[in-house]
Amino acid sequence: MAGDDVVIQLIEPAVSIEKSKLRISRVVHAYVNTYPDLNSEDVTLLNCHNGVCGYPAWNDQSDAVALLYGETGICSGSLLNNTSQNLKPYFLTAYHCLGNDDVGSWMFRFQYKDPACSTASIYYNGSNLRAGWQDTDFLLVELMQDIFSDKIAFSGWDNSSSVSSTGTGIHHPEGSTMKISFDSQALTTNSTGMIWPGDVYTPPNTLWKVGFDSGTTEDGSSGSPLFNTAKRVIGQLAGGPGECPPNAIKYYGRLDKSWTGGGTSATRLSNWLAPSISATTTDLIRFAISGPSLVPCSGTVTYSLPTRAASYSVTWNVGALQIISGQGTRTITVQKSSSSTVSNTVITATVTYTGGSSVLTKAIDIGSPHITSLSGPSSVKVGSGATFTAQPVFVASEGEYQWTVTPSTATMTPYRQTCSIIFNASGGYQVGVRSTSSCTSPGSYTTTTVSVSSSYIVSSGMSKQVNIVLAYDTGATVVPSTIAWSLHNQTTGTLAASGRIAAQGGTLDFGRLPNDIYVLSLDTEAGNPDIHKIVLK
Repeated sequence: MAGDDVVIQLIEPAVSIEKSKLRISRVVHAYVNTYPDLNSEDVTLLNCHNGVCGYPAWNDQSDAVALLYGETGICSGSLLNNTSQNLKPYFLTAYHCLGNDDVGSWMFRFQYKDPACSTASIYYNGSNLRAGWQDTDFLLVELMQDIFSDKIAFSGWDNSSSVSSTGTGIHHPEGSTMKISFDSQALTTNSTGMIWPGDVYTPPNTLWKVGFDSGTTEDGSSGSPLFNTAKRVIGQLAGGPGECPPNAIKYYGRLDKSWTGGGTSATRLSNWLAPSISATTTDLIRFAISGPSLVPCSGTVTYSLPTRAASYSVTWNVGALQIISGQGTRTITVQKSSSSTVSNTVITATVTYTGGSSVLTKAIDIGSPHITSLSGPSSVKVGSGATFTAQPVFVASEGEYQWTVTPSTATMTPYRQTCSIIFNASGGYQVGVRSTSSCTSPGSYTTTTVSVSSSYIVSSGMSKQVNIVLAYDTGATVVPSTIAWSLHNQTTGTLAASGRIAAQGGTLDFGRLPNDIYVLSLDTEAGNPDIHKIVLK
């Protein structure tokens, strides 16, 4: 928090007036601004960073990354899953981020991304030290507050020594919004020992050596996770020169070496991330509602929340569904309500735990899946066929596909998730599809637009006269009086002739042009020219 003053306000329930106890264990006052992003000041960064919002394939992994505010500076890091799958908030960062800090005063900022991500930052305060080892520069802390948000993830990890064919880093350079960096080559290791500022020594083969070819890291990125090709964490950033590719060489402490670390629970990861079983990998997890996205017309479906170390209670609201059993527990069984005909609803779980509450949601289709996408060409010629495909693909027992095309000057041949359409006239069309079921009203149409332009038949004779005839456009609502044409020499690419001709067609005389191969372009409407190869001889 910037500034020299802070006001703390305690609001008590009417039944508990003067019964609360407020204790401030520690106040840290910095004499320089260690949180530049909290002010209006701009952070100066290298010009080769990639905002994480531009890479949706890494959304899950970025949801585990946080900016760490310490007493003496800033770092990055990531929440890690453990083999108990109990969502204990273990957070991996760099050992050198510790300094002389008390980790109990650290603050963690999740979801700090560019505005394009449309996310709001989530803060947690305080942590407890669990393990650390300077040889691989790893530090593991456990947040003091349990995480009951489906906006935050716990990364999977890989503790094997396998060399990844790629490397990806997600981090907060200079305390800025989240960035992502990529190395498309196989990783290597530090073949010799390294000496860092302060005469800190790193033994050989304890670090992954990464050469980013897109993006980089800077101060503040320390402790950020390195992901392998399978998107599992294999290390945390120790350091490297703050330069752009091709000089963006970075070093990450190897998680497989940190796993056994210095041989004690205070110097290795294994006791914390695999407390009861031996495992090589875990996958990403988050506190979210699990279960199918479709409730059928008949039969029951189960939804649940993860088990976890911290206790909580839950109240379910299932919208247009009906709870058969489990209200108040982490697992419920539901079915379609007999009185409802809507095609979708939202399941809500209100979770109450020590210190607060959270609301989790999951969108549900009823009867048949909602159409999420419609693919097909955006421009075609009159008289030619085009195939459109709807997603997702579902079986007949889950419902049917209902297709439409506007205007109706087209011939449709639907076959469930695909539909072949022949457009009989030029102009703009809208193709739509929706799902239907026997027990609900049809959902809304998912649509795509198609520009259909005129099609011409072109023929040439020995006299270098080219005949052009409009074809397949008998139902056109608007036909221009003329169209533009151009003729290019295919060999040289130069323009040989151009002009306009009646939209219904005509004859072009190219008798003065030398014998050669040419490309004739007829600029029909909708910006979709008719291209024909012409041989003049």
